[in-house]
Amino acid sequence: MIKYVFTLLMALACFPAAAQDPGNANGKEKDDTQISAAAAKSDRIFKNVEVQASFPGGQAALNEFINENLTYPDGAYDENIQGKVRLRLVVERDGSISQIMELDSPDPRLTEEAERIVRLMPKWNPANIHNEAVRSYVVFPITFKIG
Repeated sequence: MIKYVFTLLMALACFPAAAQDPGNANGKEKDDTQISAAAAKSDRIFKNVEVQASFPGGQAALNEFINENLTYPDGAYDENIQGKVRLRLVVERDGSISQIMELDSPDPRLTEEAERIVRLMPKWNPANIHNEAVRSYVVFPITFKIG
């Protein structure tokens, strides 16, 4: 495999999932930050939090981690396949990653590599509501670009 011959474009490498709640008929998002401390301790996965989940060391450390670990899939490189893979994942209360799901991808080989990178990551700093660690969704984009 060719070691990352691409430009990693990650203006916002990770950000909270801001999709509307499909169960919300009026189309407005619920404000998860207004919940009780007891609800924050539940198994619920939050979209809106007071403090976002983050990679340890911040954006620069995340970019470095990806640059050091990502390998452009041979077949995708040879076929000049490029584009953005968007994954939705859950950052658990303990910072571990679970429920990795593809949202968008130009090619399954790029998705596979993006998922591999996410599985290699150390534990994140979890999201918080009322100073309590909570489970939260994160949308994680990685752009693969040859050149």
